[in-house]
Amino acid sequence: NPDSPSTISVLVSAISNVTNEDLYLKGTQDAERYYSRHSGPATWTLLTSLLINGLFGLIPAVACSSTTPKMHNLGFPDQRLMDNQRYAEGYTAQAKRKKSRKVWTNFAIGTAVSTVLLIAASH
Repeated sequence: NPDSPSTISVLVSAISNVTNEDLYLKGTQDAERYYSRHSGPATWTLLTSLLINGLFGLIPAVACSSTTPKMHNLGFPDQRLMDNQRYAEGYTAQAKRKKSRKVWTNFAIGTAVSTVLLIAASH
């Protein structure tokens, strides 16, 4: 029976054995899995680097990669977990790393393609 005293005491014991580091790690793992709303900043960086110039692409790349994603863009799976400070810290830190990685990858792609096109057009 899931509501029996022994089952409840096992659950309480399991929850109390979860450390802050476990929750932080769970937050980073969940962000890697669930955070996916980084495409807007990454796309703007790619387009700016590609269509204008790699140098101008630095502006959105620096701006977008240095900001933490907004709460409504995080896409976390469970508000109860997010209410835990260590879980939230792990989740948001990993979401920022993931966003930054995507932004800088798109900057590199846009700058490389822009440079190749510029060299090809000058010959």
